[in-house]
Amino acid sequence: MIRSRSSLPRRRNRSNPGRDSPNPVDLPSAPLPANPDVGLADPDHPLETPLRILFATCSAEHAERVLRSLLEERLVACGNLIPGVRSLYWWEGEICDDAEVVMLMETTAELAGPASQRLAEIHPYDVPKVVTLDP
Repeated sequence: MIRSRSSLPRRRNRSNPGRDSPNPVDLPSAPLPANPDVGLADPDHPLETPLRILFATCSAEHAERVLRSLLEERLVACGNLIPGVRSLYWWEGEICDDAEVVMLMETTAELAGPASQRLAEIHPYDVPKVVTLDP
């Protein structure tokens, strides 16, 4: 069954209390505490430094785990998992054809390097493609 946006469960948008959001996820009422050793320096003002977008692809079975790890380590502020991507590429002398998920993640300019490095460490692929976009 396909449900329209208007039929989705609604939650109160905390950043704009007068506006409902169709996102059924219940967010915590207080921001997560920042880890002083790694992550976003000030979660209350994440856009005080220039924004960077990380782009990567991953298998559907691993994409959420990889993104959640980067979020928990506070290396990215948010991310989108876009399913339904079909990737064709050369690997070990053969053309491969795989279903993947596109991962778009937002971070600060200063965390783009550490986030990319950590993404490469925890990614299940031998040679993951990680691209940093400078908007």
